[in-house]
Amino acid sequence: MNHKSTLSIPEPIAQLQRQLDQFRITQSQRTKLPESLWQAAVELARQHGVYAVAHPLRLDYMGLFSGAGWLRNRFGMFRVITAVLKLAVAAGTVMLRPVIGTGPRKVL
Repeated sequence: MNHKSTLSIPEPIAQLQRQLDQFRITQSQRTKLPESLWQAAVELARQHGVYAVAHPLRLDYMGLFSGAGWLRNRFGMFRVITAVLKLAVAAGTVMLRPVIGTGPRKVL
């Protein structure tokens, strides 16, 4: 038996779950979610955690993960370092040159 319990789901998530169920009933199979529903899910993921929201709402975990900002935060430092290097190269304080022959080689 498959029992779904809404007792352990926080009320804001359960409320959005009802809204999503209503939307899914009225739409075709692969219709994109309205931005307002998606943003509500993203905000709940920030408050309650991605899995706690993605699982009961049947939403894409990685999409919600990146929408909630975790990927931007994690890779934000990469963008900062890249920007600093670009500025340094433009100012002439650092010279970057490509490394040749670092990729896989095929022998014919």
